Amino acid sequence: MPNEQVILGRDKYGLKGRYCSREHVKITLLEDGRCFVEKLTDHAALLNTAQLPLKKEIEAFNGDVIIIPNDQKIILKLKSNDPIHHITTICSDNEQSLGEISDESSLLGGY
Repeated sequence: MPNEQVILGRDKYGLKGRYCSREHVKITLLEDGRCFVEKLTDHAALLNTAQLPLKKEIEAFNGDVIIIPNDQKIILKLKSNDPIHHITTICSDNEQSLGEISDESSLLGGY
């Protein structure tokens, strides 16, 4: 599987908010199953409890949580034993699931 990238931001995958940029966070899945997260904006973004640095890829793991403004959470569920890795479960502050992203469909604009 070639490297896959998903860019999350305002109005994509149900993410909203004044401080959520149109291109807020990039998630890259490598052929070897590793995952990296990169903050693309000056606005805040956390990986678990740590602030993400601007434009620096940080390795992320299964179960890690990306938090962007308005307490929106993206939970990484990486299934390396499946032919398709999944970045899944975008939740709002009340933990209601807003959708699921897989690298198979997200690059085509759907979920």
